[in-house]
Amino acid sequence: KNIELKEVVVKDGGWRNWRNDPMLKMDEKYTNMHKGIGPNTWAFDVLHDSMAWAKLDIYNYMMGKVPGLYIDYSGFNKLIKNRMWGEPVIFLNESEIENDLLATSVNIEEIAYIKYYQKIGWRQGFPSAILIYLKKGNEWKEEIKTMPSNLSKLKVAGYSPQREFYSPDYSVPDAKHTNADLRTTLLWQPYIITDKENKKAIINFYNNDITTKLKIVVEGMNEDGKLIHIEKIIE
Repeated sequence: KNIELKEVVVKDGGWRNWRNDPMLKMDEKYTNMHKGIGPNTWAFDVLHDSMAWAKLDIYNYMMGKVPGLYIDYSGFNKLIKNRMWGEPVIFLNESEIENDLLATSVNIEEIAYIKYYQKIGWRQGFPSAILIYLKKGNEWKEEIKTMPSNLSKLKVAGYSPQREFYSPDYSVPDAKHTNADLRTTLLWQPYIITDKENKKAIINFYNNDITTKLKIVVEGMNEDGKLIHIEKIIE
């Protein structure tokens, strides 16, 4: 009455080198100098991730995918950091870029594949690294699939891309500054961070040509999740 089991295939927890692994195929397709997915490497197939379109940007996409990874809002730009390994070096198609370029020029819908290295050996100090690979060729085309009911299915992003609020800098000469400034909203700044060490935040902006009374609205949240709403008039 013995039952003979089917063949069991055991895969080790080291380098991913087994045949027909989907993530390994992505790695082979997009990487050149930095091939392979090691035990201290996280790889993400953004191209076939149906939830990627619901993320605002790569910063939000990476949250929760790598242990200790978080977004630092302490400056004017967002930064990806890791509580254990610090700020990673960023590579786009295996060319190193600054965080400013990542924040302003790379949209989540342009990305096909991402790798996160806990440590890299080709940089002094062995920092962590994020390698981003953009889509190729016909991958830029919108995916339209025909359903059994003959209806078309189209992916639609859940959120609009983030846009930078316009605030003129009159300290820099510009021909546009000769026009009348009739803005109704003078400043909208979504990320103002304070903590025990930095209890005050300095905010600079220029007034328009007609306003003598300002209304300030402050909304936010503390570390306990409690919401605040403050309104004040300044003359």
